[in-house]
Amino acid sequence: MPVCRKFRSMKPLIFILIIIFLFPVREAFSQEVLLEKEVELPRRTDFGRNSRRFSHFYLGYGFPAGPSEFEGADIRYIRSRQVVAGRRYKYKFTEVLSGGYDLEYRKTSFDLDQNSEKIFPNSRLHEKELLILHQAVAGLYFRINSGKRGDYMGTFIDLGADAAWLVEGKHVVFDTGIDPAFEAVKSKTVYKKLKYLNSFFYGANVRVGRNRYLLTVQYRLSMLTGKDYPAYPDLPRWTFGLQIGIY
Repeated sequence: MPVCRKFRSMKPLIFILIIIFLFPVREAFSQEVLLEKEVELPRRTDFGRNSRRFSHFYLGYGFPAGPSEFEGADIRYIRSRQVVAGRRYKYKFTEVLSGGYDLEYRKTSFDLDQNSEKIFPNSRLHEKELLILHQAVAGLYFRINSGKRGDYMGTFIDLGADAAWLVEGKHVVFDTGIDPAFEAVKSKTVYKKLKYLNSFFYGANVRVGRNRYLLTVQYRLSMLTGKDYPAYPDLPRWTFGLQIGIY
């Protein structure tokens, strides 16, 4: 049943997007209309890009960077990537200092290098091999604002930390084999419920932004693999990327 398998593979993404995009938004819940009447509501003066409170959606794209823990777990850096979608909340304490939190869906895809020194997750070589992590992320940050902004985000630096829950980890391999009835047969094998992965990751991040555009640097503080698998090397911990606010 191809349709059923495709739906099951999308369940982690659907589950996380519902949490991020519907749960925090009060307007997403319907209310019963008791009396219909046109009224002029007072304009909120404490909600806006440079007001006391503000929230918005954002999208991001990045690339893992830095070395692996030791040889045998190299990745193809340009082909490895990270995509994020989330909602950010900001509260302004003073004209200089703000703070808030993020709720985020994060997908990290490591394209494992196929060479003779490969040991992660095993020594078998393939045409292509991916480790894909679907994560639900919650983070806290402090924002240092710079200069006069008016009703704009302006220029700022974010210093933050986050915790990621591994919703699903997948090990995907692609191969080309020979079948007597055909010249070549391409295959794709997906392994799930990977016991060697930790369920939670912790990290720190720095973001430099101007209005809706942010340059991001993330560093994962905890290992991907569990303590019961000491022979497994850790994959690169740095990620450099770009985020765009949607508002």
